[in-house]
Amino acid sequence: RQRLLYPCNWPGVFMSDGSPTPLLANWPRRVQGGLTTRTVARWARQHFSERQGPMLLYTCSLSPVTLGLCQGLKERDDLRVVSRCVGGDVREDQHPSGTIPFKKAMLREVDWLYPVSEHLCSFLVKQNPEVSTKITVSRNGISETGFQITASVDGVWRILSCGMMVPVKRYDLLAKGLSILARRLPAQRIEWRHMLMGAMDSAVEAVMADAPANLTGHFITGIRDVRADYRNRHFDLFVHVSHSEGFSLAVAEALSCGIPVLATDSGGVSDMVDGTVGRLISNDIDPPQLADILGKMLSSPRDLASKKEPAVVRWQEVADADLNYAMFAQSLAGIAETLAQ
Repeated sequence: RQRLLYPCNWPGVFMSDGSPTPLLANWPRRVQGGLTTRTVARWARQHFSERQGPMLLYTCSLSPVTLGLCQGLKERDDLRVVSRCVGGDVREDQHPSGTIPFKKAMLREVDWLYPVSEHLCSFLVKQNPEVSTKITVSRNGISETGFQITASVDGVWRILSCGMMVPVKRYDLLAKGLSILARRLPAQRIEWRHMLMGAMDSAVEAVMADAPANLTGHFITGIRDVRADYRNRHFDLFVHVSHSEGFSLAVAEALSCGIPVLATDSGGVSDMVDGTVGRLISNDIDPPQLADILGKMLSSPRDLASKKEPAVVRWQEVADADLNYAMFAQSLAGIAETLAQ
């Protein structure tokens, strides 16, 4: 709190890339980010001035902390700062204000950047061509499961989803789509099981409270290992309707268990989902359209069954944690080796 009293801190608070930005544009994050950048820069100068030899510094998110390290170490030619990057770090459309303070400065100053998906990499290069020489995709991943989920055998359509019920995930859209489908097919029993991280969404509760009797919802909390819960259950389709995504570990988990996936074309999801393993649908889909697609997929069990093995193969290709993190470590080692020369 005392740092607010130092006038020397304020020039950096409302500046980005060396040019003034509107003082009221996202000002709480701008104040916090400016103070964080200056504090970390000061600490980096003090801490690393006593350390000799080349070093590679890594941050797990492109943030004012990363910027502070870069600015604090400008005088050291034998230090490099690399950072991983998710959608929320650089996509303005994921923020209510439509702005990301210090984004240009962070992209300019960081020595190497690792976005978590091909989609995010393409977005960054298109928006900021100058980063193309220092950017490499490095996806997250999920470890091997060793089992495959089996489909329902009793005629019930079983839907699975997993995640926090925040607005961007749009679980109210899924609830509405399932409710419409259930009303269209009153003789068809439908079960929706959602692995809930965090609090329940009141909008989802309202939709489910008015849902027809042939649709039931089970919202499960407190399970740390969701795949252990999946092991002894039957599921026909994993559904993910997020409006924006970095690289969805929930989708990767489903694929690793051999569950076909229906997902909106949002962010890094397109790295994993297509017609081979499920279906990728428009991000602008509405509840009746979602009900149409759900009904078509769930009424074709043979087609869904044909996607189970390809789902596991897709996980191995793009979301295997052992492979992805080994490649990431190898890339970091390559940068460190160059730095040491």
